[in-house]
Amino acid sequence: MKTYLFVFALLFSGHLVFAQSAQTDPDTALLNPLLREGDVFLQTNQAKAALSKFQLAWEHLRPLPPTEETIRCLNSICNAYTLLVELDSLAAFAERGYQYSKTLQAGGIIPKEDFSRHKASYYRISHQFSEAIAWQQQGLSYQIKHFSSKISPVADAYNAMGTTYMESGKYDSAMLMYTEMLRLRRTLPQNDRTTRIQIAKGLQNVGIILKEAGQLDSAIAKYEEALTICLAEKDADLEGRVLYNTGFAIELQGEKERALDYYQKAAAIFLKLYGEQHALYAIALNKMGSMYGDLEDYESALASHHRALAINIAKFGPDHPKVSISKSNLSLVLAKLGRSEEALKMAREAVEIVDRNIKEPQPLKIAAYRLLSARYHIAKIYPDSALYFAVKSEMESRQVYGDRSEATAMALTEKAIALDYPERQLEALEAIQEALIAASRTFNSRDCSQNPEPDDFFQNDVKVSKASTQAKPETKLNQLLPVKNKKYSYLFLK
Repeated sequence: MKTYLFVFALLFSGHLVFAQSAQTDPDTALLNPLLREGDVFLQTNQAKAALSKFQLAWEHLRPLPPTEETIRCLNSICNAYTLLVELDSLAAFAERGYQYSKTLQAGGIIPKEDFSRHKASYYRISHQFSEAIAWQQQGLSYQIKHFSSKISPVADAYNAMGTTYMESGKYDSAMLMYTEMLRLRRTLPQNDRTTRIQIAKGLQNVGIILKEAGQLDSAIAKYEEALTICLAEKDADLEGRVLYNTGFAIELQGEKERALDYYQKAAAIFLKLYGEQHALYAIALNKMGSMYGDLEDYESALASHHRALAINIAKFGPDHPKVSISKSNLSLVLAKLGRSEEALKMAREAVEIVDRNIKEPQPLKIAAYRLLSARYHIAKIYPDSALYFAVKSEMESRQVYGDRSEATAMALTEKAIALDYPERQLEALEAIQEALIAASRTFNSRDCSQNPEPDDFFQNDVKVSKASTQAKPETKLNQLLPVKNKKYSYLFLK
């Protein structure tokens, strides 16, 4: 049995420096079985069981100076905490791994993981997208610099960036990332289960982008391809995610009852896999609640949204953007039931949360502002507040989606409603005219049933306004979204 006299760590010049006076090599005979068993649990989405194995390995490694085994263990722990959505623990271990990785690099050892992606995961889940993208770009550069011949980690990096771009509403950039990820994955041997699962995830994400472009049949076709793969590979987690997204596309086609069936199937899978306190279960409950509301089963809608709210508060705390989503959904149902004061309170609390936590324009803020404007108007109190939040929604819609988009049209419509009193009717009319112009932008349909090359997918010959042509590149696809009276969701599943 090895004994360790003392080991201590000092932070010096940004690197962890270790001192020891005894044998400090890790016991690989002990470690490897633990890490292998944990990996098996993780691959089958048994995150808690996996974490218990990784923590045993970590207890052995923690007193020792960092090695590649340490990096492997910390990487696995971060993967487990990401799956469990335990953000504080993820942040702590990601930072520790990042510092250890820097220490090894300073000593001439290049570990496979620099932990940028784990730090990015923390920021992405926390809706801090700019920080997430910055860390993901650093991670991608690291992989390309040191492991360009290893296709899989580079493809993973592109996929992660695509997800963050998508959640922040930058669909052009997301499609570019996903297309590159799929191209890389298809150069790998197709008899490998991991490769096939990753291709299925890529197909699902391309489907989400097509859904946002209004090409619902093409989106569903991508989901069906992905579902075929995950059923063949018996990946229940991915099956639940694909069912959820398929339900969303079907919902946008107007088939509410059929969509509800897909959401219920997804919820049942997440409940079985992760229990009733998991974030994915809450996401499915939110959509079930929305469908119950559309089907005028308001009591079931309230029950689903209240359960989702309780999960999100328990999981993320009362001040997290996911809590604002649940409160917004409850506000919609309460308004339908005529409980306008409660609806206004929920909408106001949702806006307070996003204002405290999200500093840059994002789809979630836009929707929350628009909803609060509507609540003030319906309650017939504080007309200036109704107008104020309608204008905020309009301004941020223009920044995220451009001047001609459905989201901007919806914000302008809310603005016109808020201006609807005698002395401001001319302004209301102007807002309606602007909304019609914003809504006139349509998607220049191309054959997107196959995985498109980026240049092919985004070329269009539709004339645009001067303001639109000056928009950032990532707003192009946003400006092409057709008006289909659809509800936007900001809960993308990867």
